[in-house]
Amino acid sequence: MSRKTEKGLMAALEFMEKHRDECEGKSQEEIQVLLNQFMQEYNSQIFNQAPLTENTAQSADDWYDLACETKSRRKAIKYCEKVLELDPDYLDAESMLANIDARNAFDHLERMNKVCMHGEELMKKEGFLPDSIGSFWGILETRPYMRALCSKLQTLIDIGMMKKAVDLAEEILTLCESDNMGIRFQLVSLYAYFEDAMNANRILEKYPSQATSMLMPLSLLYFKLGDLELSKKYLDSIMETNKDFRNFLKYTNSYPIQSFYDESIRQGYRPYSMSEIIMCLMDSTFLFERADAYFEWANQICNPKKTKKKKSTTKN
Repeated sequence: MSRKTEKGLMAALEFMEKHRDECEGKSQEEIQVLLNQFMQEYNSQIFNQAPLTENTAQSADDWYDLACETKSRRKAIKYCEKVLELDPDYLDAESMLANIDARNAFDHLERMNKVCMHGEELMKKEGFLPDSIGSFWGILETRPYMRALCSKLQTLIDIGMMKKAVDLAEEILTLCESDNMGIRFQLVSLYAYFEDAMNANRILEKYPSQATSMLMPLSLLYFKLGDLELSKKYLDSIMETNKDFRNFLKYTNSYPIQSFYDESIRQGYRPYSMSEIIMCLMDSTFLFERADAYFEWANQICNPKKTKKKKSTTKN
């Protein structure tokens, strides 16, 4: 969901809260009419408002929008600092500052630890912890905290704190059982990294999926465990759902992964396609970066060489 859409939903929720008494006793159809009227007025206001600049920015949201739009690191820092002057609890601005102003990966982790601690305090203060555990992300107010946790998760992986990454990924899934952010795929890759088949299967059972991002790590996991039959089973499932997988294996030793990535970016993301394969590889580099033997074996399974028939030398 885009930031623009998220802001529109938040405005609609604020409208409904403000007019709760007015909506009391009205039918669902009548409430929908009120909401539609509000959204029309809201969209018209957005369409007709003056272009957002430093001179027109007023709210913390305005300054954060400027921070998101600018290509200047210096200006982004300036805008985020302005956001936090107006709203010290604006977690998205804290996260952005950590992302663009950290000296290195470890400094980024320390900063994200502080952002996440602040976010946890806010979630408790607003009553979402522990009352709404399992429903996070579906509640708009929890999304900045969830984004901060995901940023911290990626940093833990980047600096090699893999056990801590597993613990945090499990925590994120506990907070958001519907897993709107797709953490289950990275968690399966983490369990494959540790050759932990039991927990990898637990995730698969909880989130049944034929997605390449789920099946590829599982296939590699069983290859690492020496269970080639089960590894091949997952390969067969991938080939059934992803028409690009055979070609990927055929050329993966001839072309760098970056070339596949560039092509998938040009085409745009599509599930069960080359772009999903590349997304899986890029999100789980820690798992696949030393998987040359697996890919070579998988290519032999998925693209077996055809044996040429010998020409008959028998003369009639």
